Parts: sequence; structure tokens; C-alpha cells
Amino acid sequence: MRRFYLQIACLATLALAACTSDPDFHRSQILWPQGNPYWADQPGDTLRYVTTENHSLAIVGDWLTVPDAFRKHTDLKANSEYYLWAPVAFTPNTTRRTRYAQITVATEDASYATSTNIVQLGILNVMRPATFVMAYESYVRYRLVLQDENVRDSVAFHVHGDWTLRPLQGTWLHTEQSEGKAGAQVVYMNADRNLTNVERADTLLLTSSGIEDTIFVSQAGQTGK
Repeated sequence: MRRFYLQIACLATLALAACTSDPDFHRSQILWPQGNPYWADQPGDTLRYVTTENHSLAIVGDWLTVPDAFRKHTDLKANSEYYLWAPVAFTPNTTRRTRYAQITVATEDASYATSTNIVQLGILNVMRPATFVMAYESYVRYRLVLQDENVRDSVAFHVHGDWTLRPLQGTWLHTEQSEGKAGAQVVYMNADRNLTNVERADTLLLTSSGIEDTIFVSQAGQTGK
């Protein structure tokens, strides 16, 4: 695997070098990512940058890694501009808190170094319901309100690993699918009619890659009818 990475790195370097006639031309810029947030279970991304300088990649943060073959470039030719890339792997964020890391293209002359911050959220990507209930540190993220009649509704989410979805009580709220594979999902659920005069609630627990997220579901009572 290491030899494979080295071959890719060499090919990328040779193919993407562009010469300039200005001997004093220097450039280092990270093209991607630029501080965009990632969901808690995303496995990684690609660092893309351009530089004229010999350099190494310096990482602050213990939850992301770059293969050694992409961490250092010491044979770049002078007066040439190189467009480079490196795969970046993330560990799942099970902390329920947003966390941060930084990657720096650390050039031999520090004047030309450049950095980018990487943000990993503490939640999964739930698209329905869209209502955000509390801060990231809370277990309750989203709220779905149902009427008292028999109701068929749905939740939607996108995850990067196998998932499970289940109501914690399961007495009146029933999901039509309880598990699946990575990707965008729409899961339908059925709620029994609420025959009482008070609102009742259950919580859907969504799990992916060891990360738990919750969707709060409430159903109105018959008060006022």
C-alpha cells in the first residue's frame, strides 16, 4: 500500500507542475477544504493545494490522518507551481461536540506557509425534520409534531455507514424500516391514534458508525375537540 501511495504522489507531482519565468515567484494556497463543516460520521475528504515550495504537511488534531507518502515534498523544482492533493481520513465523532483540526502546508521558508481549519460536527445529517431543538451538546436535536389521528409520516437523513433507527418506547410509534446501508434515506413511520387528552412523546434513536443522534417526536392529544 505504501508503494502505491508513493507512485500516486509522484505521478501527481510530475503531471501538475507548471513552470514560470519569474525566479522570485512564490505561491502556497490551500484550495480545498476551506473551513466547511463535516458531519460526525464522514470518513474523510481530500486536501487540495497549490505551492511552489518544498514542504511538509503539519497536522493539529488527533482525529484526522494523512498517509506518510503525502506528508512531505522535498524535490519540487524551483520556479514551478505544483497542484497537489492528499487523502485525509477522519475518525467518527462520538463526542456529541463539534471539534476542530488544522492542516498546514509548512514550507521551508515559513513566509509561504498556508493553513486550513477543518470542522467536524457532533451530529448526523438529519434532513427531516429540519427543526433544530437544542445545542450540539444535547441528545435531542430535532422535533417532529404529529396530529392525534392515525398518522404516517417520515424522517430523512444521510449517513456514511450502516444505520439503525428505533423508537425508544415503541408503544405507539412504529418505524417501517429499522436498519440499512450508507447513503440518503427516507424512513416512514406510523403513529397510533392518540385517544387521550394529553400530548405524548417518543424519541427516535438514529445510530451510524457508533454515533447516536435523536429525533424527538410528539403527538397532540384530543383536548379542545
